[in-house]
Amino acid sequence: MANEFACQDCGESFAVAPAILARYPGWTPRKCLACRGGEVPSPRPNLTPSEVLDRFESGPQTGVFTDGCCEPNPGPGGWGAVKVIDGKVVAERHGHEEDTTNNRMELKALIEGFKMLAGDEAMPVFSDSELCVDTITKWAPDWARNGWRRGKKREEVRKSRPRKGTLRASQVSP
Repeated sequence: MANEFACQDCGESFAVAPAILARYPGWTPRKCLACRGGEVPSPRPNLTPSEVLDRFESGPQTGVFTDGCCEPNPGPGGWGAVKVIDGKVVAERHGHEEDTTNNRMELKALIEGFKMLAGDEAMPVFSDSELCVDTITKWAPDWARNGWRRGKKREEVRKSRPRKGTLRASQVSP
């Protein structure tokens, strides 16, 4: 099946990621994103962490800042984390995946952000993701109390999820 399609409304050619087509065998998209009423993503400037920080005049000057996204969701995505002390970037990590979800990228950014901290280093961690904040402040403390098991069946929390000793709830700020 080809990845290029013609929109039935505007006639423009558009592409769909192979990973999306694989999830929906036999599906043939009929409309481009613009004609479906979705926003066509505009190119975003590729800024360095320092250039991003220069755009802000207020807010925290020290902390680990994390973010992740995926567009479309699911689809290709990326994540990033920066450690900032007194307004200066001292460490950064980033990455991408071709076939992922928004939640996975948010969590990956959070985990990598925590990896930038020394074992006993106390520093606030900032995330705009409700999932990340809830994972650290609500769910992880319960998992720890329950021996890293969850639910009625007491299933072990998957190893790819944040683990005790890696994440400290007192460090996460929404």
